[in-house]
Amino acid sequence: MQPGRAGRFFTPKDVELALSEISAKDRIMAALVERVGVCQIPQGSDPFSDLVESMVYQQVTGKAAAAIFLKLLSETGGVLSPDRIMSLSHDQMKNAGLSRQKISYILDLSERVKSGALNLREISFKDDSTVIEELTEVKGIGIWTAQMFLIFTLGRLDVFPSGDLGIKRAMEKHYAFRGELTEKKMQRIALNWAPYRTIGTLMLWKSENTKLLQPS
Repeated sequence: MQPGRAGRFFTPKDVELALSEISAKDRIMAALVERVGVCQIPQGSDPFSDLVESMVYQQVTGKAAAAIFLKLLSETGGVLSPDRIMSLSHDQMKNAGLSRQKISYILDLSERVKSGALNLREISFKDDSTVIEELTEVKGIGIWTAQMFLIFTLGRLDVFPSGDLGIKRAMEKHYAFRGELTEKKMQRIALNWAPYRTIGTLMLWKSENTKLLQPS
């Protein structure tokens, strides 16, 4: 997805074209496609809700995070918005299972969105680097979380989260290396997939049949 094309997510035809081009340049990826099939296409959701959810899931097991997120949704009446988050008391957020640190993160996000300091309506029209720059100004949002937002909320096609532990594990498994597999080496491989690095990323996650593994 290119800046200025808000709301469009890549289609099965986009994925087919991307994998055809990637496979022509990367024989290991071509073999991977033959072995595990085509990756699934992420679907967009509400930008604010997605960011809150990503904060909830940080450094927590998936099962526990899902329970906390559902409790938080219950406290807000099933709708996540800056106003509803900011209307909650500290005790309500704590009772949902949020730590003091995560409460501060979610409140900072809510205040920035409410004030207009972070405009989530306009952010989909900005380029990837600008999106990352703006999002990482929020407490609790690092580069990895911003990249997940680019992939799963904005549907950008050329994102490679080299800090993702699942991606590193998959590359160690499928690509032969001497010595440590550094982020620089991972990025060099992923250059073969441009301008469809998101598709290569999704294929590696699919090959491991694993959930996203955020770096510590």
